Amino acid sequence: MQKRIVGITGRLRLKSSKNTIPGMLSIVVPMYGVERYIGDCLQSLLIQDYANIQVIVVDDGSPDRSYEVAREYAKRDPRIHIVRQANGGLSSARNTGARHARGEYLAFLDSDDFVDRHTYREAIEALRASGSDFSVSPYRREKNGSFSPAAAWIRDAHRTTRLGLTLREFPDIMVNAVAWSKVYKRSFWEENDFVFPVGLLYEDQAVSMAAYAAARSFDVLSRVSINWRIRGDQSSITQQITSPRNIADHAVAVQHSLAALLESGHPDARRVRVQQILNNNLREFLPNIRQMDETAWSQFRMLLKTLADVAEPETWDLVEVRIKVLVELCLRDRRDEALQFLSEGGWERDHFAGTVQGHELIADLPLSTDVRESFPDWTLRYGPQETALTAVVRDVDVSERAVSIDALVYINHLRMDSEDTTLTCHIIAPSGERVEPELRRHKSAKYAYGHTRRYADMSGCAVTLSLPREMLTSLGSYSVEFEMSCGELVRQGELIVDGLTKYGRAFTGGRNVSVAVESDGKSAKIVARRADVELVDCRADGDAATLRLQSAAPVTHVFLVRRDDRFALKRSRTRLTDLGNGSFEAEVRLPRLRGVAGGGAHEYLLKAEDQRGDAYDVALYEPLKSSNPARAYITPYLHRSNEQGGGAMIVDLADAALITGVKIEDDSLQLEYRDEQTSARLASVTARVGSSSVTSQIDKDGVTTRVVLPLQQDLWGLGPSAVPSGRYHLQGMSDRGGNLSFYVSGDVASSLPLELDHPLLRAVIGRSKRGHLHLDIQPPLRDDERGGGDRWRLRDWAMTLRPRGHRSVLFRNLYGEAANDSALAVHRELQRRGSDLELIWAVKDLSIHVPQGARPVIEESREYYEAFGTADYVMLNVHQPYWYEKPAGQVLIETFHGYPFKLNGRRWWRHLGFTPERQESFFRRAEEWDFLVSPARYATPILEEFYREDAAPSTTVLEIGYPRNDALLDENAAAVRSDTRRRLGIPPNKKAILYAPTFRDYLSADDMTAKLVDLFDPEDLIRRLGPDYVLLMRGHPFNARSGTKRSEAFINVTDYPDINHLILASDVGVLDYSSLRFDYALTGKPVFYFVPDLERYFEGRTGFVSYSDTSPGPHIRRVEDLVDGIRQAGEVAAEFDRARERFVSTFMELEDGHAARRLVDAVFAPRGDA
Repeated sequence: MQKRIVGITGRLRLKSSKNTIPGMLSIVVPMYGVERYIGDCLQSLLIQDYANIQVIVVDDGSPDRSYEVAREYAKRDPRIHIVRQANGGLSSARNTGARHARGEYLAFLDSDDFVDRHTYREAIEALRASGSDFSVSPYRREKNGSFSPAAAWIRDAHRTTRLGLTLREFPDIMVNAVAWSKVYKRSFWEENDFVFPVGLLYEDQAVSMAAYAAARSFDVLSRVSINWRIRGDQSSITQQITSPRNIADHAVAVQHSLAALLESGHPDARRVRVQQILNNNLREFLPNIRQMDETAWSQFRMLLKTLADVAEPETWDLVEVRIKVLVELCLRDRRDEALQFLSEGGWERDHFAGTVQGHELIADLPLSTDVRESFPDWTLRYGPQETALTAVVRDVDVSERAVSIDALVYINHLRMDSEDTTLTCHIIAPSGERVEPELRRHKSAKYAYGHTRRYADMSGCAVTLSLPREMLTSLGSYSVEFEMSCGELVRQGELIVDGLTKYGRAFTGGRNVSVAVESDGKSAKIVARRADVELVDCRADGDAATLRLQSAAPVTHVFLVRRDDRFALKRSRTRLTDLGNGSFEAEVRLPRLRGVAGGGAHEYLLKAEDQRGDAYDVALYEPLKSSNPARAYITPYLHRSNEQGGGAMIVDLADAALITGVKIEDDSLQLEYRDEQTSARLASVTARVGSSSVTSQIDKDGVTTRVVLPLQQDLWGLGPSAVPSGRYHLQGMSDRGGNLSFYVSGDVASSLPLELDHPLLRAVIGRSKRGHLHLDIQPPLRDDERGGGDRWRLRDWAMTLRPRGHRSVLFRNLYGEAANDSALAVHRELQRRGSDLELIWAVKDLSIHVPQGARPVIEESREYYEAFGTADYVMLNVHQPYWYEKPAGQVLIETFHGYPFKLNGRRWWRHLGFTPERQESFFRRAEEWDFLVSPARYATPILEEFYREDAAPSTTVLEIGYPRNDALLDENAAAVRSDTRRRLGIPPNKKAILYAPTFRDYLSADDMTAKLVDLFDPEDLIRRLGPDYVLLMRGHPFNARSGTKRSEAFINVTDYPDINHLILASDVGVLDYSSLRFDYALTGKPVFYFVPDLERYFEGRTGFVSYSDTSPGPHIRRVEDLVDGIRQAGEVAAEFDRARERFVSTFMELEDGHAARRLVDAVFAPRGDA
């Protein structure tokens, strides 16, 4: 259906102000319903380091307090101007703002987004340098404080900064079609009479295409600086993907965009844009066809027909197969087959191989034979990009004799583990001469990591090429090209790098010629270069270094450039003393650190310059030893992507210890360091991960000092276990009380990332961009269990298994993060009855305490997948994994992990914007449950939310109470309380307060993690209460994954394995909206509900039942009232005891301490296993 709209050029243009203020940037901010976000937006504009701005806020009839918020900012800063109008939509507001612009430059920013400080200065600097008509910047996504990159095609288009381009030169930039990524010269905007089409979504696409087409030139910037907010309530216009209006407006935007390109004489750009829409834009729609109603489905098919009519044959060759298949099915109105294709994983890009037919690969996708045979040949033909040859560097060793490169080489979608392939390699010298190096193919699951595939074992794709140094006869860059053939299928490709590439160190064999493997961010080159200036000796003392250089160039000065300084400012510029025969000397002092963000070590590249100011890199290939204690550490710098190898670097170790060795020995990770090169001695080291910490020792053995980090600990007095997995933050403390970080020496850095294996874990040592040590502790998985493709093959294997052999039960709580909850109660009940079942627990790593008699299996290991396929029973408290299909003969028990209160299930998934296929996966998994535990009568109908609407599930609902709460009513509860308090160090005469806030949706970016809510200062609370109280801080599992604060003022029990122990150990509960309040009420202990964010919390998520009816205690909003209440806890408990009893009898009427017994009687006993 064609809409009547206002076009992209002056059909509705009103006369704007002709008064232009030179240098001023006018920023138009359309505003509607954004009172929560407009402040962030305006604040980011007011702190821009380009201060000559006019901010035009257009209040588009906003129904909330957006205007009042903006007016407060306008009162404080006269650069903000507010224009008010009746609601006309986003385009209308932008057009209004543009008419009020007075600046030389014009930009648009949505009122829920925000920008970095440098955004507009860099854009205007580029425009002034190039004379272009506009600049375009990359952006990132932001949700609840977490940032994620934009789509891959945006990142590719902005990989490097390029000024003064035209559309013919760079049509790929059309992927950046949003209004708010550009800064225009206002004269260009007005000369072309641009206006945004009123009444349409996707209003900016056609305007962007018209601007690209009309521009004499434009600038493409590379620094990400704009933050596109993804609202948690999914209310942003662009998030309503499958509505009929959205699809219809998208179709209009496509038509207008393509027309603008064609009418302006850019047919080639139009072809590129069609390809972009097919490959990129349709990704929003195709996976979501399940939720389209009939009107939307019809609109979508019309959009596809429009694209199919204009797409040329060669365009389809550049479109992904999965998209071509779904487009063809949709055009034929075969929706059921399209949905089947999606449900069988057809949308997964790298899950399916192809069959070689001549020089092509034909995709083996999950399609019926009749569908495959009815398709045109081109539909199932993988395109050149999908079957490209990938040759990626894994490791480099440059020595005096040879350059050796380990790489992984394969053709994508080819079954590399079964097809016969031929591989050749050529080194192309600067002269163009082609040399064939020695090439050896071998297996390495380690090298395949990052490139594993479901359809093939890629470990056999490892190659080692060796090039003798005598073959590198010329200075310059040597490229490396591979050719692989499989019958008539032939693919070529250059050697590239990725994030796992080890570059190694530049090496020189003399004659001032060095050899290194370098990259421009993508391609890898072997580079031979002659050093004009070389550092041959140094003497470091304190913050100074005396340097001796050998130079063929007439250098006069040396200076330092901080490595992370994009302005490359010269620091510590020092005149050289000419010693004759090309030898020079200077004493260089480290720069003062004023204005440098962050502590730790600071890296400076050493440069030289001649009298004309021409700069030279100073070469250094081996670390130079200095016997004097010094802050200045001189080392060859280990180059990264887009850096030259073989340079000299001086590192300021003022706040860092120099790590000179790393090893695992005696169940500990040992970091050797050079004590004499720190300004203060290292006194202690703490390693923190999540909410836990590991305290290390400092040992000195003669001249060697080392940090000894234990790899197992007994954190809670429950027995030793491995330290938790995760990224560790190592914090040293000096004997002067200051913080020290750990800087990796050049010798160690050249071997990084370094993987050290131990039976309990894998330690991965890396370094940050500033050279500081990174420590990642990982579960002890084998190399062939780590990659996504390898895991998919294990899953496919597991789904061929059936329960067999010795009977067993697999317990899995959350994601292997604890061995507790109802499963623990059932485990113990089975043991009490003498069951012969093998009791298996899935654990994320070996830090998880499992109960006596359990066999742990690490998540993602072969044993883990085998247990899912062969166990007679599987018991979970979250959904089973999405890949899992229950084998015949297996019994599946779902318990969930809390009394149902917060909205969940199908309505919540829709609210979160889960894709239809993800929702379908949840429904499919629910249909596999044999038993579903309901803790109470009120809960049973609520649990139906996890099934399809109006479904009649075959699941047996066990309305039996919660087995996990049996321990709270057990006769041993008093003994557990006493033991827990002893292990936590709580004296008998002190009252323990359990503060256990739930996570906040408004602090969660992914419905899996969240920052701990910060509603009061717990240290201040304890100070106010005095010495008779102890605070136990318990974050939600979402908070545990993000990490929580530690303090000597309270005991952080976020990672304590059993919440029941904490409930029993405490005397007072401070809770809020968590279902923990149900469990806690069973104890009869006083509870305070600290809810200062009550309205905001329920604005994001409603409850299934009344909150006031399920929180029998005082609702408190101020810390002062909380302190007063806790001091009178006994009286408060008595006051609310009747309400608590009513709460228990209404919502927990089945809790009697025997729920586990009832579950075992219902499930295990009838099958002879109890």
